[in-house]
Amino acid sequence: MRKKFFLLALLPLLPAMHLMAQSGNELVVKAKTGNTSYLLDNVRRIDLTGGNVGVVTTNAGVTTYAFEDVYSICFGLNTSGITTVTRSGEQKGKLLLHVTNNGSTVSVSGWQAGKSSDVKFYNTSGSLVKELKQWSGSDIDITSLPKGVYIIKVGDKAAKFNK
Repeated sequence: MRKKFFLLALLPLLPAMHLMAQSGNELVVKAKTGNTSYLLDNVRRIDLTGGNVGVVTTNAGVTTYAFEDVYSICFGLNTSGITTVTRSGEQKGKLLLHVTNNGSTVSVSGWQAGKSSDVKFYNTSGSLVKELKQWSGSDIDITSLPKGVYIIKVGDKAAKFNK
């Protein structure tokens, strides 16, 4: 009963799928058989009929799941502005991060000294949570950020860190 209510609650959101599809997002069906992703650009509709969930796409027709086998239907959102993620200390020429022991500042190495750039911090949902304009290489105060995992983007380079 709870699944039917969830899927019925999803119906009013279906018209918004067209708007979301324009930005390259995806629909993920999590089922007993595994997770299946569909580009929203290719999803025409989701049918809820006869005890089944059907995902109708423009290129593969209909993929049908038994209603009781579907755990969830999620919309995956692409983050904006993040083109690469590099682990700290990975390779020469890459952006390297050092987070101080107390978690209050981030030191960035691998950036050209004297060159200024915008710095952006994203959370794991892809939301911009902090931004610095014209940063020139000094340590960055992150006391305003709660503990968690973040992506820092400096110019065209990005890296992940834990606070």
